[in-house]
Amino acid sequence: MAWQMIPTDSSPNCRKNALLTIAGERKMLAFFFRFNPIGEYWTMDVARAETGETLLTGVPLVCGEGAAMDLLHQLSYLAIGRAACVPVSDGLARDRPGETALGTDFELCWEG
Repeated sequence: MAWQMIPTDSSPNCRKNALLTIAGERKMLAFFFRFNPIGEYWTMDVARAETGETLLTGVPLVCGEGAAMDLLHQLSYLAIGRAACVPVSDGLARDRPGETALGTDFELCWEG
């Protein structure tokens, strides 16, 4: 399965929808991104766009390597795939996107 890009930007309390292939089926998911200024990290909530049913809340968008790259590893029982926050700009030393870096220096990728 190929990784799919989730539309993101650094707007405060940003809402985005994405049509994703998960387990061979096309599903529309609703994403809500918020920045925590005290902890200096982004979190995401995910819901089914059609029903509003919440699937995930407060998942921190941090980077990792190997198995630690998968933000949804502990939630595999939900069978909604894998997600990763990936740095896309050269020379980034941070392990997570800053307040203005989501969608520019860091992207959110999903694999169903």
